[in-house]
Amino acid sequence: MSMNTVPERLAALRAAMKANGVDVYLIPVGDPHSSEYLPDHYTSLTYFSGFHGENSNFVVTMTESAVWADGRYFVQAEKEIAGTEIQLMRMGEPGVPTAEEYCGKVLPEGGTLGLCGLTANCALVNNLKKELEPKHGSIKTLFLEDELWVEGRPARPATPAWILPKEYAGFSPAEKLEQLRGKLKEQGCTAKFIMISQVSSKEMISQAYECGVTFFIQKPVNGMEVVRVLTNVIDSIQMRRTFNQMQSLFLKDTPPNAAAAPIPEIRLASEQPAEEKPHIKRLRSILQKLGIIGESGSADIITLVDYMIEQGPESGKFTVSELCSKFSPNNSKSMEQRIRRTVNAGLTNLANMGIEDYSNDTFHDFAGSIYSFEQIRKEMDYIRGKSDSHGKVSLKNFLNSLIFYCTN
Repeated sequence: MSMNTVPERLAALRAAMKANGVDVYLIPVGDPHSSEYLPDHYTSLTYFSGFHGENSNFVVTMTESAVWADGRYFVQAEKEIAGTEIQLMRMGEPGVPTAEEYCGKVLPEGGTLGLCGLTANCALVNNLKKELEPKHGSIKTLFLEDELWVEGRPARPATPAWILPKEYAGFSPAEKLEQLRGKLKEQGCTAKFIMISQVSSKEMISQAYECGVTFFIQKPVNGMEVVRVLTNVIDSIQMRRTFNQMQSLFLKDTPPNAAAAPIPEIRLASEQPAEEKPHIKRLRSILQKLGIIGESGSADIITLVDYMIEQGPESGKFTVSELCSKFSPNNSKSMEQRIRRTVNAGLTNLANMGIEDYSNDTFHDFAGSIYSFEQIRKEMDYIRGKSDSHGKVSLKNFLNSLIFYCTN
């Protein structure tokens, strides 16, 4: 099919709409970044309607079409769509509906409106939902512009990003983030930072992590990755809340200067073998991903985590030293040292993963949850030669984090 004229392009668009079960199709002026000045690649509205204005929407049904223009473009729009079926909607004029209202009017009962999710912003979609609700209409995300506009379409922009110098920005990114964190801390905020950017430079991504970003998501955005990252952050926040609640409960119930209660005996008689327990299998998988399953202290970690899970919240009252003394009464310090060396090895492995590839699945899953992300950054700085000190770990927090992952 020839695609040289607006009528031919509208005919092709309607054929694609019919093939995808769409009654109305909306093409906005926009791109995935809501840019003020559109790259030529995303000028789909102009391609299908012939109109070159800004702040516009183009709506196509099976029998009619309309383009919206504000007062700056009334004369220009009339000239550019002359000779076509397209109706000009003069925005702000009496009796002229918005694009969203028009869609609600022309959509049949129970009909479907299609649009490209990359170019339609949230405000537009939310307004559409309100207008379509009375007719029980639905919105379907499609990429008909990409399917139909192939020949002669400008490429996506590939201009490298850069950091604006301090003399223009006033403060460096690190200083701005530090100021923001200071204000958040004053308000008692414990929020996590997730950064979404098109930046591909590993050095710039590294700077983002060093400035306190919890996760970095690279554009174009992958929906599955966003869900995974948000899930990890939510799990981390929930885990921290659980720990704080447990700690508060124990402190509340423990009299000042009270001696620690004896650690309960391990139940041996009819226990299910540790190797068969589901939480042990999950634990081994985590240790393997961290690269420490072969370390001498991994067996000790499995022993303590298994015991703490079996005993429940009561075990949270005891220190790691006290727990080790239960299993190695004559050499508890050696057991604790083996565990610490193993946990530190995991920290180093995770830091190396982050240096090599921030998008590494294991790094995303466990950085900021099982290990403190601040300490991971310190370990990364040490590996890079930027610091003389290693990152540090809390054995009790590490064990509690493993318990959370193994039981949820």
